[in-house]
Amino acid sequence: MKRIFAVLLSAVLFSGCGAKPQVPEESQATAPETSVTDDPFAAAETTQTDDYDPFALEDSDNEELPSNSFGVEWEEGKTFVLDYAPTVSFRFYLENGSAQNDYGLMLFVNGFLQPFRTDLDPTDREMQIFDIARDERKYLNVEFEPVVGELGETVSVEIATMIHPRFSLTAETKDSELFYNHSLHTSFPAEMEITEKTGLREPAVCTDYTAEAITEELRRKFDRMNATGGSGSNDLDSIVSLEALKNDVLITPADRMANPQKETPFTQNDTLTLCMYGGGQPCKYRVSMFFDHQLVKGAFDGCDYIDVTPSAETMCKKTVDLTALGIADDACHHFYFIAIPFYTDHNYSERYALKSKSAALIGCTS
Repeated sequence: MKRIFAVLLSAVLFSGCGAKPQVPEESQATAPETSVTDDPFAAAETTQTDDYDPFALEDSDNEELPSNSFGVEWEEGKTFVLDYAPTVSFRFYLENGSAQNDYGLMLFVNGFLQPFRTDLDPTDREMQIFDIARDERKYLNVEFEPVVGELGETVSVEIATMIHPRFSLTAETKDSELFYNHSLHTSFPAEMEITEKTGLREPAVCTDYTAEAITEELRRKFDRMNATGGSGSNDLDSIVSLEALKNDVLITPADRMANPQKETPFTQNDTLTLCMYGGGQPCKYRVSMFFDHQLVKGAFDGCDYIDVTPSAETMCKKTVDLTALGIADDACHHFYFIAIPFYTDHNYSERYALKSKSAALIGCTS
């Protein structure tokens, strides 16, 4: 009997640094799927009131956002472990509720981007995009040969789904539009044991970045008020943030609330800083950069990847050279970072893949 590892997304979605995906407990991994709500206020109705979040984004446009779900079809009672053949395969589905949408599918093995193919597109690609009609469920047979892994090693395979990757950024793109479009969602990763000699070698990974202590003044900007107006929890103790800073300026939710301002696009004359912080106990993440949904080669001192270990006490930063993208036109492009955690002791509910908010980049220089 087949079961589904499903991630169910309501119409209110969180992207980038702010929220966890809906992850089933390990003991419930083979539970059957449930329905998806089309009510855009469902998440707000079920939110606990002990901690009031004054920085939560609102849907000011009142547009109907599609509900959707995705997942891996799996054998009942079987643990989520992929078989190494050496061609690896699994069956995946994408489903829409209230509106037509497009989805991007990406795979990462030990945090390294993994080309793959499907029966709908037999060409190996780093991201495949699928159009799903309203109320349609589309099944995909996914196949790939791992890019890393040595004999006897157990690797993790992260399956990531991006909502509406075809959404085009402009110089006037609003924050609320990026709350849903380009948002990245994952379930917990699959394990895979390499059972044959591969001869594969891992790409070089940068480990050089600055680590700054988070001051008490900055920490207070992440306080949440409780229902009585007093100080409640602090987001730095629970949420890992992944951001692309323009000219090394960090704008916290408190800053944005106190001084609302429109964000302007990056240009190649601006400084781009990868920034990670928060999350309580330190955890290492493998970070990659994408430009128009393509992996940026050599983004981090000539390496395609950088390993970063943020915590509630440490803010980690790395400067990236925008001119290295070699943009010669004056069109509006986009870029973002994706961070894949190193899982330990199966702590899937505490560590999850992150994506920074997509940022607009104007190609011309002045």
